[in-house]
Amino acid sequence: MSYIEHRKTIKEIFPNLDLLKKSEFDSFANEEFGLSSIAICLKLSESASHKLKIPIKFAVQYNQKFNACAISKKEIGIILFNLGLIDKLKSIVDDSIEIFSQENI
Repeated sequence: MSYIEHRKTIKEIFPNLDLLKKSEFDSFANEEFGLSSIAICLKLSESASHKLKIPIKFAVQYNQKFNACAISKKEIGIILFNLGLIDKLKSIVDDSIEIFSQENI
């Protein structure tokens, strides 16, 4: 299922949420990392849906805060990442890799 389909389902349940549209993916500080993060989250949501036997939908809120949430409504699990979380994750991952590579093992 695509991001567009996930977003549509979430908007039907929570119409007031300000969710990032696919056409707004250029809003990420690093668009390539943002797209990769979304693809991973969609894949994990689909896997969890299959294992838990409940629909789980994922989307990104247009919010610069470093935050995320998970909610459930109408027997659907919803995972929301803020745009700011994905933007900050890139530097966290880069810093972690750098620290790890400098460690003496």
